[in-house]
Amino acid sequence: MVTQVGNHGHSEEGMRRLVEYIAAGQIGQVHDVYCYDDRLNAMRYRPPAARPPAGMDWDSWCGPAPVCDYYAPTQDHHGLHPHDWHSWIGYGNGSIGNMGTHIIDPVFWALHLGETHPESVVADEAEPGCEGSWTWRTTLRWKFPARKGFDAMTLHWYDGVKNGVPYDMEHVNKIGCCTKREFQNLPPIVEEVERKYGVELGALGSLFVGEKGFIRIGPHGDALVFAPKDLYKPKPPKFLPREKRLDHQTDWLRAIRNPSRPAGCNFDYSAPLAETVLLGNVAGRAGKRRTLLWDGQRITNDESANAFLRTTYRKGWEILG
Repeated sequence: MVTQVGNHGHSEEGMRRLVEYIAAGQIGQVHDVYCYDDRLNAMRYRPPAARPPAGMDWDSWCGPAPVCDYYAPTQDHHGLHPHDWHSWIGYGNGSIGNMGTHIIDPVFWALHLGETHPESVVADEAEPGCEGSWTWRTTLRWKFPARKGFDAMTLHWYDGVKNGVPYDMEHVNKIGCCTKREFQNLPPIVEEVERKYGVELGALGSLFVGEKGFIRIGPHGDALVFAPKDLYKPKPPKFLPREKRLDHQTDWLRAIRNPSRPAGCNFDYSAPLAETVLLGNVAGRAGKRRTLLWDGQRITNDESANAFLRTTYRKGWEILG
């Protein structure tokens, strides 16, 4: 089966150049990567129930999750459909579920994290919304062992509003984005690098911390930012395949026509990435500052946390076979 997951930045030139810069040792060994997101996919309260739009099969929309009440867009929320489902446990996976596979994708590719699995994960911060909702500020750490050519490293994740900033309409818009970057739960090192090197690192992205300097890439394979600024020289050779007009959809169609060269973000690559992202949510639900040890299949030091690895499907929606 030919597959392609919709992390469309994976097919962009910026992502390819990042992989080539890291492979060339341009910033040396990378021991930390800081991923950050301006989203806050959580809920303060559940808006009042409303009738689903005419013609909408609400039972099918709810799928295997328990049937819940539909609610319409309001002044301060986008509506359960088409967007707020991200915010609810059982329907979406919060801020990291919304943007994590996009933002962490370049880290997985450049540092070969799919060759192994994280040894541990911990939620340093996990501030829950109302009952049934995901967190509105999350700070996570995964520890990865060494891979061939790469030292052991720590992957960091920051989302939501910073400590002391309230979750209200002044600071968070109705789609769940911080209204100003200064309200955002940013890794302190991002602002430190900006001040020291006079660069702008944006509201979403991944900052690679190397022995020789820093590289930042945005959530969808956009242009690289180097600190110091001249770190991009000398430019390493291009060794990854490139084809004219090879966008993400075209890459998938090419793989269908030529299965001997799989699509770049196929299931073999993207499943471990999604697993790592969702393991962050497990850590958040297990409780703050509880280090969970992971063997690639289960949590070995906290049996209660293993309950968050699976769900219960409602009658008629069970997985067959």
